[in-house]
Amino acid sequence: MPSLVFCANANGEAIFYNSRFREFTGLTDASLLGSAWLFAIHQDDREPAELAWRQAIATGEPYETEYRLRGADGKYYWLLIRCVPVRADRRVDHWIGIGVDIDDRNRRAFTAEAYLERTQDALAGSEARYRETQDALTASYAELEQRVIERTHELRQANALLLQEMNRREALQATLLQSQKLEALGQLTSSVAHNFNNVLAVITGGFALIQKRAEDPQILKLAGDGAVAAERGAHLMQKLMSFARLQNVVARTIDLAPVFVDLAPELRRLAGPQIAIVIGDAHRMPAVRIDPGQLETALANLLVNARDAMREGGPLRIDFEEIGGRDPRKPRELGEMACVAIHVVDAGSGMPAPVLQRALEPFFTTKAPDKGAGLGLAMVHGLMMQSGGALRLASVVGRGTTVSLYLPVAASAVTQEPDAAAVELRSHGGGRVLLVEDDDLVRSIVADQLVDLGYSVVPAVSATDAMAKVHDGEPLAFIVIDYCVAGSGAVKFIASARGVRPNLPILFISGQFNLTGVAHEAVLLKPFLPEQLSKAVLDMVERSQRLDARDASLDSMAARFKSAVLNRVLTQWRGERSGETLPALNRVPITRDERDFVAEVVVDQTYVPMTFELVQVGAELSRRAETDFTWWRIDGTGDDSEMTQEGAYRRCVRSRKPTYDFARFDFGSDDTSFFERLLLPCSEDGAEVTSLIAVVNFDETDPAEGQ
Repeated sequence: MPSLVFCANANGEAIFYNSRFREFTGLTDASLLGSAWLFAIHQDDREPAELAWRQAIATGEPYETEYRLRGADGKYYWLLIRCVPVRADRRVDHWIGIGVDIDDRNRRAFTAEAYLERTQDALAGSEARYRETQDALTASYAELEQRVIERTHELRQANALLLQEMNRREALQATLLQSQKLEALGQLTSSVAHNFNNVLAVITGGFALIQKRAEDPQILKLAGDGAVAAERGAHLMQKLMSFARLQNVVARTIDLAPVFVDLAPELRRLAGPQIAIVIGDAHRMPAVRIDPGQLETALANLLVNARDAMREGGPLRIDFEEIGGRDPRKPRELGEMACVAIHVVDAGSGMPAPVLQRALEPFFTTKAPDKGAGLGLAMVHGLMMQSGGALRLASVVGRGTTVSLYLPVAASAVTQEPDAAAVELRSHGGGRVLLVEDDDLVRSIVADQLVDLGYSVVPAVSATDAMAKVHDGEPLAFIVIDYCVAGSGAVKFIASARGVRPNLPILFISGQFNLTGVAHEAVLLKPFLPEQLSKAVLDMVERSQRLDARDASLDSMAARFKSAVLNRVLTQWRGERSGETLPALNRVPITRDERDFVAEVVVDQTYVPMTFELVQVGAELSRRAETDFTWWRIDGTGDDSEMTQEGAYRRCVRSRKPTYDFARFDFGSDDTSFFERLLLPCSEDGAEVTSLIAVVNFDETDPAEGQ
């Protein structure tokens, strides 16, 4: 039979078996490697075989023994085992062994010694047997070498994957640590923001009133200096809020070229005469999405940092670069989005690696205590993350620093800002104002500002107190309420107040930034100037007037309805709508009887033209039309004509207002039919129309005379 060949390392642990060995024992590599092979030896032979093997390992002498080895069939067979050391540099590198089956029919005729002599003679005198053994060893070596190569390749691959995973986990751990720092700082900042901004509101408002009413130049100067200091405090709080991600970032689509044209003089003033600023051409850059005010603040911070690093002066460049969605240079945070990179490159002292690694940490600074708070880069980094962009730093000691801002390219055209001059032409109409504020000082200052605008103020210190005054029967021009006073009951407060008067203007003032439940309401953040309060009030009142005019239009529309079903569904829709916020489809209550005349239409505005799909049609509508409308899709053609179904749907979506159609058909004699349809827009987010409620009534007789 072919020899059983095995190999062991210098410590005597098995590392390889040939296929014949595995077939003979029926065991796998995992069951044989190391010292596991000992358990395949008969228990009576195991101890002496192991003892002889350990002695050979210790002395480096050839190993030879006989023992019974369990075969694949479960029986034990006698084997003669010979193992010789293979040396390298006079030391044992590994062992190679051969096992020979001596458990055959000739075993009774020959003793073990005679068999060994015959084996030795055969090995010594038989060239053929020698070659057979040599071939077996060579084949075993080749098989071992191939398996070592394969295992080495697998280990290298595993090592590369392990290294990649370790790097990923280190990066994740660093991100988590930074996130935890920001979260802790955000919680601390949030806890003091309300009170601190209340203090600033009193200081800012007080100085503004002094400047408005005083005439003494010295008093005006003191008030002006105080107002500047208060503004600095407010700016510092905004920085804290920004990098702690507590400040609302109002992103809009802007062109960079006009922004930098307007900003260039201010940047040069900040840099000083010793620094030569060169601003690249941004006219060829696509529009981006960013809060323009925050972007200007971020650039000012970067300019101040660059100026402080360039004590001897020198050039400073602002370059622009458009980067495609698949460009490998783009930060991975932006995914597949294209972006515009703004590179601010200075020729300053640069940052060593330890400083560079901590440059984005809040409050970390290498400047003197009176030169900076360590918030500049942290604020810029927070802005980029809130805006869906990214920030990258590169610095070489002695050569300068490059700060790169990556802004996502906008999907739509640039939005136009309203003409500020039109605001100045508006005037306040006066009236009774309910002011709800629990801080006595803030309430006093805001009341004085409202009185200066021509209003009479009714103060309240709690939401309960405020609701009692809303229901006292005296008319109100609007309500000004601190968000923290309303708290988690803001939505309930709005509903209760507008239950008395629909579209009642409500202005929320707050020292916090992340407000819930008031997404579509007027909000003014503390601290604010009298001019800012004036503008917020005028905007809010004008919006309320538009809503009143709209509701009057709906009342006029409802008077034309021929069917009471249309009136009831419209009333329910109006009850769920809040201001300009559209209700969700599932929020409009429709009874079972009304549903027979109702169709629900899903609007998909991701296509141009938009498409419509009827997902639920009342049974009565289907019966009258003798058509199953369910899942009937209307692919958009862009047809806006009044007589088409698509045109009616499109007009309702674009206007975000209910639309009504009526038609009478006279076929002669007494054969008269009429058709009327009410379309109501609905939205999942309160803004974009995502579905329509279609209420349809048609009959063979015109009930107009009986209505």
